[in-house]
Amino acid sequence: MKVSVKWLSEYLEPVKKDKKLSIKMTALGLEVSKIYQSKSDQIIDIEMTPNRGDCLSIYGIARDLKSLYKSKLKPITKQILINKPNVNKNIGNINHTISPIYSCLEIKNINNKLSTPKIIKQRLKDYGISSVNLIVDILNYTMIEVGQPFHAFDLNTLDGPISVRFSKKGESIDALNGIKYKLTSKTPVIVDSSNIQAIAGLIGSQKSAITKKTNHILIECAYFLPDLIRKSSKTYKLQTDSSYRFERGVNPFSHHIVLERVLNLLSKYSNYDSYKYYTKKNIKKINKPRLVISTSIDSFIKLLGMPIKMNTIKKILTDLNFLVKNNGKKIHVQVPDYRFDITNEYDLFEEIARVVGYENFDSIKLPPLQNNFLFKSSTENSISNSLVIKGYKEVINFAFLPKSYETIFYKKNRIVSINNPISEDKSDMRVSLIPSLVKSYKYNFSRQNTSMKIFETGKVYWKYKNTISELQTVSALISGDNSMYSLKEDSIKYNFFDLKGDLLSILPGDIEFKNIKGNKNDYLSENCQAVIFYNKKEIGYCGEISDKIYQVESLKSPIYVFEIFTQDVEFDEAIKYREISPFPKIKRDLTFIINNNITSDEILKTIERLRVKYLINIRITDIFYDSKEFSENEKSISFEIIFQDMNITLKDSQITTQIDTIVNAMMKAYKARLRDK
Repeated sequence: MKVSVKWLSEYLEPVKKDKKLSIKMTALGLEVSKIYQSKSDQIIDIEMTPNRGDCLSIYGIARDLKSLYKSKLKPITKQILINKPNVNKNIGNINHTISPIYSCLEIKNINNKLSTPKIIKQRLKDYGISSVNLIVDILNYTMIEVGQPFHAFDLNTLDGPISVRFSKKGESIDALNGIKYKLTSKTPVIVDSSNIQAIAGLIGSQKSAITKKTNHILIECAYFLPDLIRKSSKTYKLQTDSSYRFERGVNPFSHHIVLERVLNLLSKYSNYDSYKYYTKKNIKKINKPRLVISTSIDSFIKLLGMPIKMNTIKKILTDLNFLVKNNGKKIHVQVPDYRFDITNEYDLFEEIARVVGYENFDSIKLPPLQNNFLFKSSTENSISNSLVIKGYKEVINFAFLPKSYETIFYKKNRIVSINNPISEDKSDMRVSLIPSLVKSYKYNFSRQNTSMKIFETGKVYWKYKNTISELQTVSALISGDNSMYSLKEDSIKYNFFDLKGDLLSILPGDIEFKNIKGNKNDYLSENCQAVIFYNKKEIGYCGEISDKIYQVESLKSPIYVFEIFTQDVEFDEAIKYREISPFPKIKRDLTFIINNNITSDEILKTIERLRVKYLINIRITDIFYDSKEFSENEKSISFEIIFQDMNITLKDSQITTQIDTIVNAMMKAYKARLRDK
């Protein structure tokens, strides 16, 4: 929006002498992008935000700036318009779902052969609008001045009265820009008995265009619903000065005043015989009713963060044309008809703040961030930090994935699809973080980064029947070599137990991994997947990705993943430190022959439940199968058991007693026997 300082000063005198005008405009929310000279005038170009349609005029900007100056706003110069009650034969049916208020000014025998005054021509030029003829120039000039778009029809070319309706498929219009538009159905149009004379609020037809020979005109002054004009503009890829204003909302109750301004300028620069003013309206169809917002001075003080007096609030809002009444601390504010951006009390707080000036608010320091391990941190941060320590690198992916891509991971009925996606590759919400991690792995693998440990935290979205669940998750992926290339040693590949070991080290509490009977997760291999339990609750899954994913993504190297849902995981204990014993550790090795169906996890849990004295660690060192030495249904399993005390050096007799306890328990629970050396 370009603003002539001279033109602005005709409504607000002080701005002409104010050298800091552009700074004040920006502070008020009317951001100035550039300033330049045009002959003896200064032009200020404003980057107008979409919600401030009321400032798309000289008068609108002056009205907003008035709150910063003590001077009063000068009224619009106009000629009194007499509303005659007689029926206007030139107006037909008006569809009020398109135009709740439709007004017209009919003028007979007007002289349009006169030249447009230089001041109007120059100001139109400054705004980038070419001069056409006197009538059109005056209508464009008035639109810039007061913000209401107009359109004039040559009455001599119309076939019967004009009406407002939706178009029918197959209709067309030869527009003023020389383009013929084939109209879709449901486009709001202005028509006479035989032709479409305008796309409502967008552009007129060449058939009824105003020329210098025109002497009988009908000036349209309407309020069109913004959404309809926005849709037409998008459909026909056309934006005009009129549609730009209609899309953002114009004052529906100013038709009488703005047409009086048009009549004033036509009387001043031309001559005519007579006029008729006519309007049709259905106020109920206007989407924006007159709004009254109730709040209190305490709310202003709390939200603004500074003390402010009732009189100051009333003065500022009154200067901005709000009607303000107060009852004690309660404040009731009626919003002006042209302020489409004001919908609640928070908008009123913003109005006060921008007039007071954001630079006049005291700065407040934020409280210091508590970055101490003794304080409870979020579960996601704790897990993320632990994974980073383990050598994982964090990745961040979009929460959207290509259409139907997730069907190789999950059933289609669980996927949340976007009705109006920004692009085809962002059509579905992610059900899991695993698909994005697989895509990240593939991207890096194709660039010769063959070994990696990556993880991601974020929300996933599940659809179940008619509800959508939002869950916070942490997922990770490992693949490739577990060691750097060496001439001395063979490289070791990552496997399921590397993943399991990382999970055991980063998760607090009682963690269990249970084999899944059948195939619970389609994206995991049937032979290598497990459910993760935390304090007896199921919190996630881990395993190797399925053959189907290897095939679809053309991957070969084994890939292992886990996904845990963090809402049931708590890091609620401060870090506890334990003194290191100065006394030596004593190691013992035990090897049992045991039934092949008994898992290592069961054996370890059995020994842990014994609460063996002095025992500080136990680990499996070997599992051996030999049908020659023992039966096919048995296996040999070896344990390394470590004992230590905080106060004394342990004796062999003390250790032997504890070893006997372990051996007896194994024999009793599993009928195990010690293997001979």
